[in-house]
Amino acid sequence: MRSDSPTPLSREERELLNALLAHDFVGVQELREQAGHLLAKRGCDCGCGTIDFVLDGSSVPRSGAASPVPVEGLVFDEDGVEIGGLILFLEEGTMKSLEVYSHDEQPLPLPRREQVTWLE
Repeated sequence: MRSDSPTPLSREERELLNALLAHDFVGVQELREQAGHLLAKRGCDCGCGTIDFVLDGSSVPRSGAASPVPVEGLVFDEDGVEIGGLILFLEEGTMKSLEVYSHDEQPLPLPRREQVTWLE
């Protein structure tokens, strides 16, 4: 689980974010530019993998994308059962958080990229 102090994105966090931003939608180019200037911190205390984003202080372009963005990740377990999902939220045109939600009461950790199927 992440700490409350912003640090660089982990390899797994970066892979998920890049996979989401590989899809085309209004405002995605600005989000791709922002991605190189993000730090991450814990986004929730429940034990889930949700992360909050903090810009590193660089000047970045604001996105005109809707929040949440129009691409959602569905998370599957090793048996192919859908167990949760991922949603990217923005605030004033910058990335705010990557929410990891579960379909049951157990918190879902940050999934591996291969567990996620993206819906546009």
